[in-house]
Amino acid sequence: MQRKFSYFKQAHFQSKARVLCCLSWLVISSLPYSREASAEAVKPPQDVPARDVEPASLVGQLVLQLGDESFELREYAMAELWKLGRVALPTLRLAEAGDDIEASERASELIHYISIGLLYDCPEEAKGLVMKFFQHTYDGKVIILHKLMKLDLWKQVLNLGFFDSDPNIKRFTVSLTWPRLQSTLTRAIADNAHQQVGEIISMLGDSDLHMRVKAHYYIHGNQLDKELSKAEGLLGKEAARWRMWLYRCSGNLEASIREAENASQNGVADLLRVLDGNALPWLERSASEGDAIYRWGCKLQQLRLDGKDAEAQEESEKWEAIEAADVKLPVVSRYLAVNGFRERSLNVLKTSDANAAFDFYDLAEMPKQSLKLLGIVDNAKPPYVDWVGERIEQIKKGDADVRKKLSKEVMMLSHFLYSRGEGAHGSDVITPMMTLFSSENKDWDEHIEAMLLGGMESMAIDFMKQRLAQGDVDQDELAKMAGKILKEMQPLMRDFFWDYLSKRKGDTNGALLDQVGLLAGLLPDPEDIAAKIHDELLLEIGEEGALADRNRIMLIDALFHLCIMRNDLGAASKMIDGYADVSNTLRSAQVDIRYNLLRWEQVEPALAARAKNQPDDHKNLIKWHITLQKLGRNSKSQEVFDRAMRLCLGNPGNLSDYGEYLYAAGYERKATELWMRAAMMSDLVSADLDDFVWLVTLLASNGQHFYASGDWQKAWSISEVFARFIMRSSSVSTRVALKARYQAEFCHGMMMLNQGSTKEGMRRLEAARKMIPADGALADDFFPALRNKIPAKIYNRWFDESYAHILEVCKDYPQSHNAHNTAAWLASRAVRHLDEAHTHAQKAVALRPNQGAYLDTMAEVWFAKGKREKALAWSEKAMAASISNAAGSPRGLRLVYANYQQLNKQYQHFKNDPLPMKAR
Repeated sequence: MQRKFSYFKQAHFQSKARVLCCLSWLVISSLPYSREASAEAVKPPQDVPARDVEPASLVGQLVLQLGDESFELREYAMAELWKLGRVALPTLRLAEAGDDIEASERASELIHYISIGLLYDCPEEAKGLVMKFFQHTYDGKVIILHKLMKLDLWKQVLNLGFFDSDPNIKRFTVSLTWPRLQSTLTRAIADNAHQQVGEIISMLGDSDLHMRVKAHYYIHGNQLDKELSKAEGLLGKEAARWRMWLYRCSGNLEASIREAENASQNGVADLLRVLDGNALPWLERSASEGDAIYRWGCKLQQLRLDGKDAEAQEESEKWEAIEAADVKLPVVSRYLAVNGFRERSLNVLKTSDANAAFDFYDLAEMPKQSLKLLGIVDNAKPPYVDWVGERIEQIKKGDADVRKKLSKEVMMLSHFLYSRGEGAHGSDVITPMMTLFSSENKDWDEHIEAMLLGGMESMAIDFMKQRLAQGDVDQDELAKMAGKILKEMQPLMRDFFWDYLSKRKGDTNGALLDQVGLLAGLLPDPEDIAAKIHDELLLEIGEEGALADRNRIMLIDALFHLCIMRNDLGAASKMIDGYADVSNTLRSAQVDIRYNLLRWEQVEPALAARAKNQPDDHKNLIKWHITLQKLGRNSKSQEVFDRAMRLCLGNPGNLSDYGEYLYAAGYERKATELWMRAAMMSDLVSADLDDFVWLVTLLASNGQHFYASGDWQKAWSISEVFARFIMRSSSVSTRVALKARYQAEFCHGMMMLNQGSTKEGMRRLEAARKMIPADGALADDFFPALRNKIPAKIYNRWFDESYAHILEVCKDYPQSHNAHNTAAWLASRAVRHLDEAHTHAQKAVALRPNQGAYLDTMAEVWFAKGKREKALAWSEKAMAASISNAAGSPRGLRLVYANYQQLNKQYQHFKNDPLPMKAR
């Protein structure tokens, strides 16, 4: 009888299951996009075998098995239904209402577990926490989620967040689980664990972060068309959001904008329009944000965009009438500058922060205005004895605030002269003050440190030696002086090196400081004495038994750090070749130096080995991709790039880094494309827009690809929004703000010219030039872009006005190497006055023979003259000099690398680009 009953029950349920399967399939099909609805479709890039039955049929079969005679089969069915989760709920509810008691009870239990978000593999000790989760308020839920994370139950936390109706809890669970989830997912991708990757992807919810990761994963698994096809039939805003993310991650701007609007994310749509060349909707939208002073700045920008210059001028005068709790003058100056009101901005800056105004005029090559701000009369001559004498007397009598203010002015004047090649006058200006401070034994140290940090390193060492000559310096104070020079070294290494050097031979203390200064690159070194000292010390290292092993390694490391400090990367590379086997420091630096010095054949094996040992290091992969590309191994290079893209999980920060590596290596088009994609995929909902702001900054600051391709509309849109972001910033200088306005006006003017609006285009181009009338940046893009595109008369007038300004500086300060270089750079890029340009370049190189940028300017002069071979020869000199002894002008390692890489791109420019036309 029992057997017959079981058969009847099974037959009954089989008939019922067909109805249930149909019902559950309808339920699944009608759901908006969710992780359960898409779980079946989630597959890794190389599909794993799918189950033989569809989810709806599988649910029906498993529900039938809840009432089976076999206990093992009932348990199996229960576990499998639990794993399926919410997709099984409709069928389980029908089973709960059915006649089979066993199946009903099991279905009821499963409904309870699934409905409260309890996962089938949750350990016993955590089940109580999950059961209580929905009984708590927000704070109680947060405590439970943290406890679950301590048990490493991130899947359980993620599941609870999915079931919770509170959006704050949903966001919290995403942020809480993401670090653990991210590391697990990247490891699984790196290990080609496709099934695990698919399982993780299937668990992701509908937050923007999770949608981005899923969309990126599908796209780089060649499943975009399949996912779009499935998503096209889904209705509602969430479905539109999902399609939007698929389009954003695939780079389809037009479709992304459309779906953002369908999802009622109009702010997102407007930010995407910025990247598509239409900044106006977002500029208008964001103009109502912020405080009164910000809204005033936005109004200025909008009036200028509308071409209403007269109204904008009138509005620019109204900042004093703005009703705001705290209108800060530097902010007003920045807002005026970034909207093109140059003179008014500088007048406000002079009133609010005279020192900042001094720095502006100094950097903008307007020395007369700088001196005027310090109160130095027009006919005064350096070293301005009367002015200095008055300041010293006031410092003697003044309180701490007065001393600080006046001593800074003296320092500023001294540096001003020093940087213009007037080192002797600079020393004369500051010596009386340093003599006073030395006699008082007060404030002397901090001003020495300021000199060492502020570009007056050789002067600082001279003052140290003067103090030594007075005879009142003990060995401890002498060691402190050496420590200031060797400030970039670790204390233990620094102390060891100084002790070793001071015991080495009977040099005077002043000579020892000179040796340290030379080895650190802080002193001029025309006879290359640093290299001689370096080689002598290397010989001592090689003498058998001269040093204990520990001291030998310490000295090797110290000499290597000194090579880096004085920018002598050639010597650093030789040390790596000779001592990497004994020094961990040199061994770890080997790949970095070889990669950044573009030594592709040398670095490739190390990058390949790291990719094998640490397959989830995606930044190493992008470096390997570039290296393989440079070596012509294109197929392998593409494979590695694809791996890096999968591992980055669509993170805009990672894509931003990839772009920076590519840009440095000369792949500007690919870098721009990645930055554009990263900007599309960044968070466009948050108030701060951090990633988007940074990516717009990169795109605006490195717009060569836009310029070369003639895509001036995108360049303008991005530059104008960059100007708006500067208004939102709290730390941008007036000079940077003016440069941002120059760039926006330049791109706008070029866009108008290309569209046939010549008059408006010319008006905006002239406005752009006047933002930075004598800046070398005009030579980078402005004059090269306009050659033979505007009337010769206008081109020549604009050039002559800018060129005359820098010539005046060269005349007033004939030893100013930077001014001569700017004159040569401006003329050579504009292809004007090339013989004069050559003379100025010669003067700059004579004054600073190891300055790579100056040697590169000489190469540009020869290129403009039509002498390609001479340009290439000077370009090679520039690259070599940029990584040789700094000889009194050291730079940080990152800047040295960047400079070398830029000079390498210049070499390719001289080698491959057509020679400038001789016309004009």
